[in-house]
Amino acid sequence: MLSYSAKIFLFSLIFLANANHSFAHASKNIFKTIKHNPNATKVHGSGLIKLVFVDAAIDDVAEPIIYKLESKGTIKPVQFKSGLKKPQENTFIKYSGYELNNKVYINDYKTDNKKFAILEESTVNDVTGTHKLLVVKVSDGTKDSPTYGYSDNELREFYSTGSNNMVDFYKEASSNNLNLEVEYYDPILTVNNLCLASEDSPMDNDEYLNAITRLEEDYGSLADVSFVSFVVPDNQTCLASGLLGVATLGKESFTLSNGNKLLSANFINSDHVNVSSENEYGLDIRYAVFHELGHNLGMHHDNAHVCGEEILSSPCYSLEYGGSHSIMGFSPSYAHPNTTYKEKMGWLSSSEIQSLSGTSFVEEVDLYPVSSGGTGTKLIKVDRGDGIFYNMEYREAVGYDGKILPTRTYNNGGFLVYYEDPSITNTILMDSKFKDRRRYMDFLLGDRYI
Repeated sequence: MLSYSAKIFLFSLIFLANANHSFAHASKNIFKTIKHNPNATKVHGSGLIKLVFVDAAIDDVAEPIIYKLESKGTIKPVQFKSGLKKPQENTFIKYSGYELNNKVYINDYKTDNKKFAILEESTVNDVTGTHKLLVVKVSDGTKDSPTYGYSDNELREFYSTGSNNMVDFYKEASSNNLNLEVEYYDPILTVNNLCLASEDSPMDNDEYLNAITRLEEDYGSLADVSFVSFVVPDNQTCLASGLLGVATLGKESFTLSNGNKLLSANFINSDHVNVSSENEYGLDIRYAVFHELGHNLGMHHDNAHVCGEEILSSPCYSLEYGGSHSIMGFSPSYAHPNTTYKEKMGWLSSSEIQSLSGTSFVEEVDLYPVSSGGTGTKLIKVDRGDGIFYNMEYREAVGYDGKILPTRTYNNGGFLVYYEDPSITNTILMDSKFKDRRRYMDFLLGDRYI
């Protein structure tokens, strides 16, 4: 087993302001137009804001998160007024605003006291133990005959039978704590009006709910199923051009014949071009399959800050997918989730985590690669004393971290420092010894620190 010694020397820990991570804002002009539209209805009420992650081959294809409001048995798309801080996790809210064309425009909201957070409130059994995943090819019965960019055998290789497959990846990433049993539903499931050309994804409204209902009708009881992965055609505009997949964050409640059932669902693009070496980051369908299941398990994106030393003293925006060393960012390999997520998942033992505290100290620690076996230290947590941590990990091209994507190269060997704030659900890469997809991050890990 390889071991690496990292000497951490931090003179002082400076308090950070809470980072302000925002995505594309709704235009104020849109809300002015809605307000004066005679067809708009003024609304107020309460409900659950749900996050659906939309993953694209390039950064500017779509917003990375679609927001939905579940209230009184219905699910509707949501747009927030510019300036409102959007929820970063599934959250109960009380809101006011307008409704037009079955979409809710939220002017103002406050978090309800019925808090719902995926990682904090899901049980360990959701992300450990043995769980059944059902893979289903799906098509829209109102469209042309479906075509798929990959054969059935190829899809099986990606999920469970190939040399680099999802089952083995999560078994390794979870240190054998999570075992996925994959079943393939052979007939193509037909769901009318699943793929609407005007929408970015089938998860924007109720189509994915209809897909689960239709699946139960054709497949039978879903009582023993934890995850469903729908593979959509490449010729029916089920996912907008450039999108690799969409996924629920954790589990959703579906009303089935035997009552409510908690399930996680994702939709995977089978377009060979969109998820091959021809896209900007060389992502392939395996990466999409691994990444979307990460959302289903409760993981958000692995982001990076873009403001240099400003992160130590003031609010700072983040670059989506900028933590480009894990499956939840844009990694050049099928890389493990970062150790901050692994700790939350219960995939690290206490012997693999070393906690440090104090305003100044010198400490020498043998730090093992994130993707290595064994139980050596893989996460160093530096406690700032205000509930925020600096988390350090080490990456090396071992295990799945060393399995390179098409057209990519791996910069072997490097330390990474993450910023962990309980009020922020995405992990934020502060600095690394790698050449990354983010700017102004070379202030911390100079030679004087390692």
